[in-house]
Amino acid sequence: MRPHFSSCFSIVSLVAVSLLASPDSAAAAKTFRWKMNRGDRFQVEMTQKVKQIITVGDRTVEVPNDMLMQMTWLVDSADDESFNMTQTFDRIKMTMKIPGAGDIEYDSASTEEPTGTTKTIADMLKPMVGAKFSQSMNVRGKVLDVKIPAEALKGFDANPLMKQFFAGDSMKEMMSKASPVLPDEAIDKGYRWQNKAETKTPVGTMTIDSTYVYDGEEQRGGRVLDKFSVSSTLGFADEPAGPLGAKIKVSEQENLGTMYFDAAAGRFVENRVSQKFTLEVTVGTSSVNQKMESTVEMTVKPAP
Repeated sequence: MRPHFSSCFSIVSLVAVSLLASPDSAAAAKTFRWKMNRGDRFQVEMTQKVKQIITVGDRTVEVPNDMLMQMTWLVDSADDESFNMTQTFDRIKMTMKIPGAGDIEYDSASTEEPTGTTKTIADMLKPMVGAKFSQSMNVRGKVLDVKIPAEALKGFDANPLMKQFFAGDSMKEMMSKASPVLPDEAIDKGYRWQNKAETKTPVGTMTIDSTYVYDGEEQRGGRVLDKFSVSSTLGFADEPAGPLGAKIKVSEQENLGTMYFDAAAGRFVENRVSQKFTLEVTVGTSSVNQKMESTVEMTVKPAP
């Protein structure tokens, strides 16, 4: 940004400063692309901390829920336009406090056999561990296709709504929100662009309007990374949807995040998104007020 100068500056000073601030000395616009090669392998870790506050009539309950997912990405093929990779869930850990059911903790890495309510959670999540998901993406980050093996969804046989959410295009849409579709052209600091996505959920179609801003380069962890900020707005269709005919309204929300891209390596290496929103869910004459706060962090590192 050019500084503002008062009229007391001499013409010589103005000329000197204008030369220093000329376009030749400004940071050059950058083009961002994913760079993947066949055989590349990455370790991906995602943590999610969620707090739900549910109010039904005069009763309010709080349900905290933490999840850890560790994955391996293996690039199967790549060219100048796109790449295909296999994602394997190596570990899933979940902790939850449910009123009346006590503490629940499931860790796929544990050798202890789960019991009670924990076993119910384990039966749903365990088939996903070791399952291989295939995903194709172009070099701008647009998800082209996601394929999920049937055995990975076996744990949701008793819950058709959840199975529907993870199957078909829903998973593709969910993966698409993990990182933005990068601009086609070279961009400067301050560049802003938008993306709108729709996701079919068990309770209706959810829309997400996201605005991305390029914040420029930043020294982080001993290397130069490019920082992007994101803000999103959630919404649901006005008409009742789902098997229960639920109508959902987002009464208040704040969804902000930061993403760091390694231009030299050609990939996002660190993402953090925080969400706060309140849902008013109406089914017939009954209504439920649900507040949710969540923080999702994801890191991507080359595998040894």
